[in-house]
Amino acid sequence: MQITGDALKIEHIFHVAYSPEKAVTMAPEATQKMKKSRAYIEGRIASGETIYGVNTGFGAFSSVKISDAEDRIGAIV
Repeated sequence: MQITGDALKIEHIFHVAYSPEKAVTMAPEATQKMKKSRAYIEGRIASGETIYGVNTGFGAFSSVKISDAEDRIGAIV
């Protein structure tokens, strides 16, 4: 199965989860979309902007800002 960023359905996830021999790949265009999205969010954070759920908590913790040091602890690079 190839992830394109456009047509992923819960059925696809179920099929891969229960068929571990099935390979999952990322389409080049999906990788580019992710990189573009990440650059956009990182740019907004670098400018000091507060973004709900990205550098804040959720719900009752939405007013709690996550520091840059804490944000990088679980970052996927």
